[in-house]
Amino acid sequence: MISMFKNLAFPLIKVLIVLSSLVSAPLAMGDISGEWNFSLNVQGQSGSAVATIRQNDEEIEGTYVGQRFGTVDFVGTIVDGELDFQLNLDLGPIIYEGRLQDDGSIKGTADLAGMALANFVATKSD
Repeated sequence: MISMFKNLAFPLIKVLIVLSSLVSAPLAMGDISGEWNFSLNVQGQSGSAVATIRQNDEEIEGTYVGQRFGTVDFVGTIVDGELDFQLNLDLGPIIYEGRLQDDGSIKGTADLAGMALANFVATKSD
């Protein structure tokens, strides 16, 4: 009886591994190039921005247009669904860190030059 369960367990584990990789693969391999609408919340205040992102493998670059900081070029990375990019401003760096969600949005935080931490949600507009 135990031998029969051992014979069934190995193929079942293989199937579960394959299925789990299929579920997570779109996040790791998806290209995020395009226009993204950012909604930010900083200590109860809301703001918005639009970022045009171009992805080449794990590297991203683009242009960020926001209410407070104007138009700023940026570079960053996206690795296994984790997005990181930085806006270099005179007041200091704005560092965005987020994660690609199952619904296609990106959620995370932005360190506003060490002065405040914002939560953000970005959705692709195209």
